[in-house]
Amino acid sequence: MRLFRGRLLVSPLLPILSAFFLYLGYGTVWGLLLFAALLHECGHLLALRLCRAELHTVRIGALGAEIVTTPLTRSQELFCAAAGPAANLIFCALSLLPGWRLFALLHAALLLFNLLPVYPLDGGRMLRAFLVPYGDRAARIVSAFFCAALSAAAIYASIRSRDPLPAAAAAVIALRAWTET
Repeated sequence: MRLFRGRLLVSPLLPILSAFFLYLGYGTVWGLLLFAALLHECGHLLALRLCRAELHTVRIGALGAEIVTTPLTRSQELFCAAAGPAANLIFCALSLLPGWRLFALLHAALLLFNLLPVYPLDGGRMLRAFLVPYGDRAARIVSAFFCAALSAAAIYASIRSRDPLPAAAAAVIALRAWTET
């Protein structure tokens, strides 16, 4: 059985980033994170299959995945956007067994991250679907507000902790949001 008739594109940055994490000794965590992300995307794919959406392209990058389909209705967009975080919630709950806590934590992190109301994350896609009656501009304004608030909080956290990681993560989210608008 074929999953879809479209193209599968993998960014060359993904194997480079994987090699970097392996070099740093985070191979196990990186592998589990990639597997959790795969299960997240399978949630989206299952929902798209249930909606009978035609898949054109699946792009897998170092910073996430993008699934290009035929246009979806508002309710289909909500359902399909929520399916990835729902998969993370289910697998997080299933992973709360002894010895699987790291996998549960990674699913919880993916769940919370993807629910941020910033487009193109799942939370931003759900927000945009909710705000369709008010126009695309309303969704962009609300998403930009949350992106700005998240960036400010991350910069504050970076200054307080003297760790550039929160600010770098916020910069990546802001960059993705900027390129999607």
